[in-house]
Amino acid sequence: MLRVARQRAADEGLGNVDFVQADAQVHPFPAAAFDVAVSRTGTMFFADPVAAFRNIGGALRPGGRLAQLVWQPPAGNEWLLSFTRALAAGRPLPTPPPDAPGPFALCEPERVRTVLGAAGFTDIQLEPHSESMWFGQDAAAAERFVLGLHGWMLDGLDDEGRLRAVDNLRTTLAAHDTDSGVLYASATWITARPIRDNPAGGEREGEGNDHELVRRHPRSRSELDRRPRRLRAACGERTRRGTTRRRTAHRSIGRASKFLPSTPMNHCTTRAGASLGF
Repeated sequence: MLRVARQRAADEGLGNVDFVQADAQVHPFPAAAFDVAVSRTGTMFFADPVAAFRNIGGALRPGGRLAQLVWQPPAGNEWLLSFTRALAAGRPLPTPPPDAPGPFALCEPERVRTVLGAAGFTDIQLEPHSESMWFGQDAAAAERFVLGLHGWMLDGLDDEGRLRAVDNLRTTLAAHDTDSGVLYASATWITARPIRDNPAGGEREGEGNDHELVRRHPRSRSELDRRPRRLRAACGERTRRGTTRRRTAHRSIGRASKFLPSTPMNHCTTRAGASLGF
């Protein structure tokens, strides 16, 4: 992924971008160096979220902002329920503990408030957001994408079971194939609050999951409005109306560090100064 990201940056002539692999829980960020920290569907994978957010908070200046997007509970995410039901092929699938690292580890507002509060963040508020997710231009493209992402769910099935599961997937994808592509409902929380006083960040003990770190340096402000409108608003910026798709890769301006658990297309920036993404 880092190789591809570097190549894409080079192809676009982005000489102001560095790509580094790091762990947000223990990475030695410079203290009080950033104005905003941003994540889109990344923070729920922290093995020790309190340690990670405390470490990130230590890198924010007093009054710096945290903006994150995490999934709401599975009931509001049609895409997950549909894919899980199809690929399970009638099998009961295990459910991870609610506080274990995973896509829904931060789906409950009270847990988000507890974790961020323990890490030193204040004035924590969550804004619900619903958006159709785009999985491909047609059912065939969406099938390739979904099997690449969730194909592990076929493990343990015999040949007949695998065929049945894939047929189930094709059925639901065909039912959601529209003129705009294959769309499923999704539901998320957007958290965007300042941190009044930097917590005692910089803990370096413990272990966590590696994420890719992307550091971006000053670039043209003209790229600002390519980001999802609500995330731009969460960063304290004026926004204008626009639409986004899951497949769209957005750029960022300002000096930024990004932790991306699975894809290099998440982003956010500040109006001025430095930003930290993960």
